[in-house]
Amino acid sequence: MSSSKTKNELEIKDRGRNAHGAASTDMQKLHLNEIQQMQFSEAPKMMRAAILPPSSHTALGASANRNHLLHDDVFAQRKPSAFLTGNGEKLKEDTPLKRSGSEAFGVHSESTIWKVRHESLTCVPKYVKVARTHVFLNNTDAGIITKRISDCLRKLSIHASFNDNQAMAECESHDSIKFIIQLYRGRGNFTNGVIVEIQRMHGCCMRFMQCCRSILQAARNVHEVAQTKVARLPVSKMNLPQPRRLGTSCERIEKQCTHSVKMSCICRLIFESGTDSQALGLEMLRDATDPTKIGANHASKAVKSLFDGGYMKVFNYITSLIDLKPLADDNIEEKFRLRLLALCILSNILLVASSVGDLPQIIEKNSWFVDSLVLTLIEDLKNIKICSNSALQAAKCFNHVVSASQDAKAKAIEVDAVQVVTVANEYGRYSHARLEKATECCVKSLQCH
Repeated sequence: MSSSKTKNELEIKDRGRNAHGAASTDMQKLHLNEIQQMQFSEAPKMMRAAILPPSSHTALGASANRNHLLHDDVFAQRKPSAFLTGNGEKLKEDTPLKRSGSEAFGVHSESTIWKVRHESLTCVPKYVKVARTHVFLNNTDAGIITKRISDCLRKLSIHASFNDNQAMAECESHDSIKFIIQLYRGRGNFTNGVIVEIQRMHGCCMRFMQCCRSILQAARNVHEVAQTKVARLPVSKMNLPQPRRLGTSCERIEKQCTHSVKMSCICRLIFESGTDSQALGLEMLRDATDPTKIGANHASKAVKSLFDGGYMKVFNYITSLIDLKPLADDNIEEKFRLRLLALCILSNILLVASSVGDLPQIIEKNSWFVDSLVLTLIEDLKNIKICSNSALQAAKCFNHVVSASQDAKAKAIEVDAVQVVTVANEYGRYSHARLEKATECCVKSLQCH
């Protein structure tokens, strides 16, 4: 009797274990589903770099050790207490931030100053790895950090679109380097701190790293130590093996062939059907007409071939891009990219032609500069908040044209260009250093008699 009773008790316990195991399996499945939903709901819209920071230092020299605390501890949640405001004062998170003096700027302060409340920051999703190009700032208010970053972007002349609610800034430099700045709140004992992350989206890696280092150093309020510049000899004075000297006629033919091959390649790419090919051709032409990259002599030859050589159709294509009106198709962004490259090329062309003294004759022969270009450039200056980089190139072109042509200057004064340039100068003063200088030159050219 006792043995059968014991047997029944064992069967009941086994059933309980099986039921508990099934329930445990169901709970695990439910937990896994919740984790997957969290991944898709909390992950940002764009794919983030799944790279863990190094154990000791980041690529930018920022210490990842942080007082020998684990990386995950930085991203653990905890109730905040107080943080520093930058002046050594402690400020509770519930305390409203003071209104900055930049709001006295009026309309400009809304679009040029990045204002993020510390309590509105979100933590990094647990299943998203922060990119190596980041820093963590402990006991620092987000408003102080965004103010530092805004000032740095102005000095670097980087156009930025700020999203205060998402603590994100979409940035683009004047040489088409695109990247995103994202702010996060720390976790655990580091909830008073802010994580500043920068991710490259498009453009040269080396130029991006230059901008990235400057921005992250500004966020940390670290002034870069001036490095001793090493004196470099020109190539002509270096002790290098000299190639075999060619005859004068052979040397001239070789240079002409090199220039001709380059221009023919540019022409072929520009008039291909693909947008990427056209952009590549325009980038090559931009570099070929930039005296700071290839020298004044080579840039002058490239510009001369656009007017006197067989590549006048290339110049006409550039003018058509600049006069381009927005169309209701799917390639608005690509057309805008090509137009910005065309403005850069035109700025180089006008600079080179002005330096050799040919610009007045070129403007006199081509009525497009006075009849169409002046009004187009003024419209770009009016749309400065949409793209300050286009406004920068427009200001450079405008300055060259009105300085070389009295008719262009009269046309600009007739449409009240002085007021437009003054407003652009005010905008550049608070958000774009290069634009500020360029518009100052425009004002002087318009006021000069």
